[in-house]
Amino acid sequence: GYLDPEFVRTRTLKPASDVYNFGVVMLEVLSGRRAICRWKEDHGDGDGDSPMDSLVNHALPLIDAGQVLHLLDRRPAEEPTPRQLEAADLVARTAAHCLQENGDDRPAMSDVVTRLQAALELVRCDDE
Repeated sequence: GYLDPEFVRTRTLKPASDVYNFGVVMLEVLSGRRAICRWKEDHGDGDGDSPMDSLVNHALPLIDAGQVLHLLDRRPAEEPTPRQLEAADLVARTAAHCLQENGDDRPAMSDVVTRLQAALELVRCDDE
């Protein structure tokens, strides 16, 4: 879910906890799934008998393997353009950076905003 693993260990909230939470939100937006959801092997709609699990646990290996396409919610666009996919990859890698176990390894929110602005520019260039 949204619970920062460092907070679970230390019981101390820090700005890095908010960064972690925002990383989860970015994954939810990219995937169209909730933080705790059912995950089908075919990356379908999440319905069925599969057990509930963390979106983070499933998304991070896909991002690390460069398989962001398997993570994306296909409802907005069945097949993303190359620029859309590049923007989604940048957002996914930013989310993964926000989800580091150690809060000191997470980016500052100002860096997250800069990366999201770069992703937005990629998509805007696609519209021209």
